[in-house]
Amino acid sequence: MDTLADGHHARARLITEDVNGVIKYWPWHSDTNGANNGYESHNSYAINDSGIFDWGIQVGRFEGSTRLNACADWAIG
Repeated sequence: MDTLADGHHARARLITEDVNGVIKYWPWHSDTNGANNGYESHNSYAINDSGIFDWGIQVGRFEGSTRLNACADWAIG
């Protein structure tokens, strides 16, 4: 959810790590409803032939297609 009325939009994406330590960054999902206008829901799934050892979420603030900043948090970490 975008909580900052700054004219930018928020995006989130899944990140996964396989058993070999390889990190995959999945496609971004945008929140373009504006600040404090509720959550957007996205249905998806992730499959990795090498298995998924850990998963996390990366969120970022964007101006158009330019990422201004981002952070991530892992489930196991």
